[in-house]
Amino acid sequence: MAQPLGFIIVLHLWLFFTPIQARLKINGLSCGAPQTDMISLEQCRIKAVNRNLYLMNMRYKVIKTITELKVHYKFFKRERGGWHPWLYDTNADICDFFKNRKRFLLLNEIFKRLNGYTTLNHTCPYMANTEIQVLDWSVPDNVLKPFPVDHGEYALHTTWYHNKKILCQVNGSVVYSD
Repeated sequence: MAQPLGFIIVLHLWLFFTPIQARLKINGLSCGAPQTDMISLEQCRIKAVNRNLYLMNMRYKVIKTITELKVHYKFFKRERGGWHPWLYDTNADICDFFKNRKRFLLLNEIFKRLNGYTTLNHTCPYMANTEIQVLDWSVPDNVLKPFPVDHGEYALHTTWYHNKKILCQVNGSVVYSD
């Protein structure tokens, strides 16, 4: 059992430090907020700056104070026949995450890429009449570097919960190519 785990760790480290000669392009973005009494969707769009640069903008307004925030996130890869689950499908408590980021390895990698572009960067509570946003974020070319990936289309689907009720959903996809 130790050999396969060791192989996976070595593979991840090798891929993480290997230079990549590929590009990523934001291909799709969809947002939703079914609990309109807690949070409202203000903006959800991809802005094309030029042929090679696309910026993602998302903005939610918090209507009532959020004291508990959990996320379910999963990765997909587009294959023949549509989207298929790929590599990760897990849950995390965002309040705990911001208290100890090192405990949540994958989520920490995701938030490292969003650092400086988002206001979702502190522990609970998220106060009423504030905005949670990701503004002018472009996918860094090394965002898939820690993962054993080949060229294709990948998606991240997230569902955010407050008191076990769906607060909002954010789904996005990128195309990974030469």
